[in-house]
Amino acid sequence: KGIYVSTDNGGTWSASSSGLPGNGLNTYVGSVVANGSIILASATDNSTTTTMYRSTNLGVSWSPASNGLPAEFSTYSALFLDGTTIYAGGPYIYKTTNNGDSWTQADNGIPNYSGVSGIAANGSLVFAAAQNYLYRSTNGGSSWAPAAGGLPFMNFVSVLVSGSIVYAGTIANGVYKSSDQGLNWTQVVSGLKARDMSGFIVDGTMLYGNGNSIFKTNDEGGVWTNVRGNMKDSCSQPTLVYVNGSILFAREFPSQGLLRSTDGGTTWIQSGNGLPPFGAVQSIVSSGSALLTAMNGRVYKSTNNGDTWFQTDNSIVEFVYFDFVTRIGNTVYAHGMTVYRTTD
Repeated sequence: KGIYVSTDNGGTWSASSSGLPGNGLNTYVGSVVANGSIILASATDNSTTTTMYRSTNLGVSWSPASNGLPAEFSTYSALFLDGTTIYAGGPYIYKTTNNGDSWTQADNGIPNYSGVSGIAANGSLVFAAAQNYLYRSTNGGSSWAPAAGGLPFMNFVSVLVSGSIVYAGTIANGVYKSSDQGLNWTQVVSGLKARDMSGFIVDGTMLYGNGNSIFKTNDEGGVWTNVRGNMKDSCSQPTLVYVNGSILFAREFPSQGLLRSTDGGTTWIQSGNGLPPFGAVQSIVSSGSALLTAMNGRVYKSTNNGDTWFQTDNSIVEFVYFDFVTRIGNTVYAHGMTVYRTTD
């Protein structure tokens, strides 16, 4: 349905797709990036081969900004701003230094249609996680090379820069770590039984890895500890959804129940009293002394660290469907098919 804009911090929204393909009726947006008052958006309606658009009036109108980009239907799922350079990642990687007036290809060394799923930067270095390898550029994307030095050719799905350390997560081969800006890599799988690592969460000095199970390390991957604890065997792929020190919340899969641990993952108990019997908790946020979560389209609240939950959005009378909750400062946003916010 295109792009919407709010000028009052999410209080109200209005359609902002004039000039985009499909005009918001059949518009698919891959990603959006802002550089000051200049906004770039990758969009298509699957009938035009122009896939990049620019607005200079905060979304009131859009015009094509695809000079130099290939003519095809694929959108760019990652737009990344680094100083004055904007990178567009998807089937290829392109970059612009003039806010979209012209684009130059910036994936020399990365095979086309590699499916870049993650990008992380460390100063002048850029890392790109792709379906076949992890790539590294030292010159702003002018050229890329496999981040060799011990990495296998396989599916890399996540990359994280944490201080001077770079972590790369794979499908089936665990986690790799580099302490020298990606020149050399060491597989850090001590204690890591499940080898799919699709995402990372950092909480202070603790690094958590999500994949076929949940693991944690406090020594930069030297030793991983499975925080599966007493989870039953039928919970085949638990996913960590909230971390606050020793309090962890995880979603069971495939049952989609909610579990809680107050001892760093040694023991888990059910934490879904008051939540719908079916559905998946995607996110939890803390707000003051309360926890909030979105499930089956509604928002639920707990004031006792997840012992019990109750629906807290009963004042909303229109049809809504919330997938996630996000806290920014003292405001919690519930978002999905629409966006609501609460400050209390």
